[in-house]
Amino acid sequence: MKIINKRPICFAALSMACGLFLTGFFIELLYLLLFFIGFSVILTGITVIVGKWKLSYLPIFFMLGVLLVSGANDVYSKRIINKESAAIYGTVSTEIIEKDKDYYTFKIENTVVDGIETGMTTTVIAWELPDARAGDEIFIVGDIKTFELDYRNFTASAFDGNCYCVYADEITYVGEGKLALNTSFIVSLKRKLYEYCKFDTSSTVTALLFGDKYSISDEFESNVKDAGLLHIFAVSGLHVGLLASVMMFLARKLKRKKVLYFAVVMIPLIAYGWLCGFRASIVRAIIMTAVFIISRLSGRQPDSLNALALSAIIVMIARPTDLFSVGFHLSFTAILGLIILVPPLTKKERKGAYKKVRDIVMASIAVNIMLFPLMSGFFEEVQTLFIISNLIILPILPFIYTISLIICLFVSIIPQTAPMLVALDYITLPIQFVANLIGSFAISNIPVRALNMFAIIYFGVMIICSRYVFLPRFKKVALSLTFTACCIALIPIISLL
Repeated sequence: MKIINKRPICFAALSMACGLFLTGFFIELLYLLLFFIGFSVILTGITVIVGKWKLSYLPIFFMLGVLLVSGANDVYSKRIINKESAAIYGTVSTEIIEKDKDYYTFKIENTVVDGIETGMTTTVIAWELPDARAGDEIFIVGDIKTFELDYRNFTASAFDGNCYCVYADEITYVGEGKLALNTSFIVSLKRKLYEYCKFDTSSTVTALLFGDKYSISDEFESNVKDAGLLHIFAVSGLHVGLLASVMMFLARKLKRKKVLYFAVVMIPLIAYGWLCGFRASIVRAIIMTAVFIISRLSGRQPDSLNALALSAIIVMIARPTDLFSVGFHLSFTAILGLIILVPPLTKKERKGAYKKVRDIVMASIAVNIMLFPLMSGFFEEVQTLFIISNLIILPILPFIYTISLIICLFVSIIPQTAPMLVALDYITLPIQFVANLIGSFAISNIPVRALNMFAIIYFGVMIICSRYVFLPRFKKVALSLTFTACCIALIPIISLL
């Protein structure tokens, strides 16, 4: 009996993820890493000898995961700098934000420490307001520390481009600095936004368009999260899908010229991803969009699971430590929820407004059901009013996003039109109003604490019970119970590691 469809890309992604995860978890135990590599080589040889060479890709991808994390950890080890009273040069790349009326924080690019160019971004903490702004080169005397690459706690911040933290004793303005082109574009736009728009509007627009939440106040970000709207500030499939829809509409007459059509749609998406820093969520969205476009242009039915797995493989190869960050898991798990849960919930054909409302509600429910163990594990809370806020915002979000993007691009191309940015105060008002209203309710979030093993059991049972496993209902129940029992039995063993 056929239990599942053959999806080599999916199993390759799972195998690589296992290799990455185990290596990161036991990164300090060299003998275990050597065992993982040896085990992969032996298993590959066995599959070839017994004539099952088609399965040899599984240990190969597992070994690739082991090697990728080991290599990334070696690179990180060479970047470690912990010095007191270091001489540091860099170019301010963000706003200078006051925190708790106690200190100021901002980031610098092109960090140079005691004459050594690191090429990394650095977080700076200053006790007095520095005489500088974004785009200025500064000289700092202070203590510099390297963020810890913590695999087990999913805080692999050292590889998100922000490697160091400086506690500044003295900051001196040097002159006008040179930022990376994408950072320079965003900084220039931010200056215009802060000049013509309210502060909350400026921070909302940059977060919505580029995923840049640096200048958002802690109170507003907390309200956005509690309202279940934080996903609109994490550039992902929602944003890429909206931009792709616009580009497809503009290129609709080029479908017969497939290569040109593909280029017209994908080049703006890649440029957008570059502006946003190619975060895991946007890389995943761009790759999935490319797969779907290629499938349709070639007359084939796109496979969502394969597209998701392919994007995961590319992200893990490009930045293996992303697997140990919260954003990676939230992004991919949310899409997995849409793939697994939405089709069964929306299988009845409906038309008109009812269908749109139903689809929004079911998508919100599916994503939050899938994210429940992660939200309770990472943040120790879950949102309760997400359906209401999403039902209000998602139908109008395409308008807010598209108009905001067009206005910002137009102003960036023709700076003389900057006064039209004032319109964004009204265009983004619904997001601010709904987030602050719903997020301020005491019942908008409930404290919950989940065990790590609970998340594994939760996802395992969800997959077993999905339409992608071809078993009778009673066998799915039996398999789910067996899987749960095995996971519970492993808890004492894992706790000893």
